[in-house]
Amino acid sequence: MSDRPLARLRISPLDSAGCNAKLRARDLLTLLSSGGSAIGSLARDSFPTSRSKDILFTIDTILPVTTNPEHFGHIAVLHAINDLHAEGAHAEDVCISYGFDTTTVEDGCAKQIVAGAEAAVRATKGSLSKAHSFLSSDISISVSAIGARKPGRKSCLNDKDYAVVLTKPLGGAMGCFVGEIHEDAALVEASEKLMLQGHHSILELLRDHCIDGTTDVTGFGLVGHLACLAVRESLRIEIDQSSIPILAGLSRISNSSALRNCSAVRNREDFQQHWERENKAQELTDIVMFSGETSGPIACLVEASKEEKMLQDLIAKGFSAATHIATATSADIGRIIIR
Repeated sequence: MSDRPLARLRISPLDSAGCNAKLRARDLLTLLSSGGSAIGSLARDSFPTSRSKDILFTIDTILPVTTNPEHFGHIAVLHAINDLHAEGAHAEDVCISYGFDTTTVEDGCAKQIVAGAEAAVRATKGSLSKAHSFLSSDISISVSAIGARKPGRKSCLNDKDYAVVLTKPLGGAMGCFVGEIHEDAALVEASEKLMLQGHHSILELLRDHCIDGTTDVTGFGLVGHLACLAVRESLRIEIDQSSIPILAGLSRISNSSALRNCSAVRNREDFQQHWERENKAQELTDIVMFSGETSGPIACLVEASKEEKMLQDLIAKGFSAATHIATATSADIGRIIIR
């Protein structure tokens, strides 16, 4: 990818940039079900096709999360196929739809966005099956992908203890937005680098070690996605907030409350029946735990006895910030406990 874009995108507002553009969980449930008990149905972002339970399909749309058009295209593809990687599936065939306005086409941004997206497909060893574009007042990228996973993925068992391992830090999309506002080029660069780190290089680890229920962290935030998992699998998930890795540059913002955004507020509200806190909140961590992520980490559900080996392998593969963040045990009612 080129270091200097010919033109710059207008980054979307933080409450709609990247995956924050998705409908909030409360509103989504009104479209899918009449009851809040369906929260577990939101745990999966990729689903089996009619051909096989091990051939999975996903689709996603994001708005600009960075002013760099080539990086935006690359991040959009990685963000979408994270859904498949979390399931241990390789994205074999990819389709992309671009929403451009005339200015984006004329100033060269559109061309760079397409170049970045196609580069991401190649980097993840997928095949671009079809591309489509349309005129729109909002710049957007929609990506659909299909891929196969290894049959017989393990499911949660009542007599086993599990751990949740996060592959990389939270805060990528937030850091990019805040960095632009504060003219902090180092924070923008670190944020883009974090979002540009895909999970295709650790696909074998995700296939071999992760239990069914492993999820990528996107628009519902860490707590929201783990709440969906806890309800679906009837797990008590205890999060150690002090262990959660956060993009380092965010700590340079003197007023943490300035980072609070609409996605953090709505995720906190929408999942409030499924989480509780047993200690005092750490402000920055509290905000980031509930904020939506774009091309974020994968929360790996692994058997407790295999956690140490998983962490060692992730670090060896370049995921140096991979961290144990929670334990998970069987429960009558799924719930998140923040300690």
